Amino acid sequence: MPFEVSSLNAGLKAYIMLQNNPAYVAREEILKGLFRRYGKDADQDVIYEDLQGIDRSVGTGICRDHIESLKELAASMPDKWKDCFTDTGYDRWWKFSVESALPAADWLSDLALIKVYVSLRDISKLSKVFCETVRLLLAYSDNRFHAKVSRVKRKDSMCFWVSRHAFHVLENHFSECSDVIGGAMPFIAYRGRLGISRELATFDSHNSEQALLISSYFNSLEKEEDVSLSRMYDLLIKAWNQEISADHPVMKAFQYTRAQTVLLLLDTMDVITGKTVLGNDHLFLQENGNIWRALGQASSWVQAERNYNALEEMESKLQ
Repeated sequence: MPFEVSSLNAGLKAYIMLQNNPAYVAREEILKGLFRRYGKDADQDVIYEDLQGIDRSVGTGICRDHIESLKELAASMPDKWKDCFTDTGYDRWWKFSVESALPAADWLSDLALIKVYVSLRDISKLSKVFCETVRLLLAYSDNRFHAKVSRVKRKDSMCFWVSRHAFHVLENHFSECSDVIGGAMPFIAYRGRLGISRELATFDSHNSEQALLISSYFNSLEKEEDVSLSRMYDLLIKAWNQEISADHPVMKAFQYTRAQTVLLLLDTMDVITGKTVLGNDHLFLQENGNIWRALGQASSWVQAERNYNALEEMESKLQ
């Protein structure tokens, strides 16, 4: 897939958000509701927890035995998997990761994997659905993958990092059990019932960066009537281009951000408002890790293009 930085840059300079549709209006109403609840002094954490619907008083029923049983299953498939890792020491998430037994040259980097969010209507079914899904990936995934499951009630109760082939496995699987899927997150792009994003090179999450954008934007306002979804994204672009004052809250939050974060936030909103379609050729579904690594290490489009060309050149020499 070609990396057309010039077109990305031109699109950013002339970025126009589709405003005359229900999806835009709904997101702007969500912003206004957040401002009513938390005001101009809202911080990133409170916005994040609100958008994620986190309720620590409600557990999900997942237990260590469930995770360990998946590790045992992976260990029983040495021709396919190796180096299985579990983490059950964190109070919010428990994690499962496994490496492919393919030669190292065939592995995908984490930045090449597609991040998939899954939300359940009935949290009591979480343990069963999560374990079934990991077993499915162990059977059919063609490359390394990671999975995590929430220990407390939240909208994104499961996350998976998978190859493009494994993404289609998940898509087919959840299309057959759509009755258990629900609770979409408002600022994530969806294809069917699955939320789609990418891992950030900074190890911050898409949702945390979205919460930072909203909270820093609120810090610049005085009253609810000032809240504007398009204005918030316009300020993100201006901060990226360093076209607003250094003391502006959005500038402080995003003046040194990476190209990957800017692209992720803007392209997500384009999908949500129908400006673009999350088809198989969309950048979010591409498996070329060099694109995402180049974006994740760049503070400008020019630098991203240089990074990408260098990575492609290095890879060609190793082949």
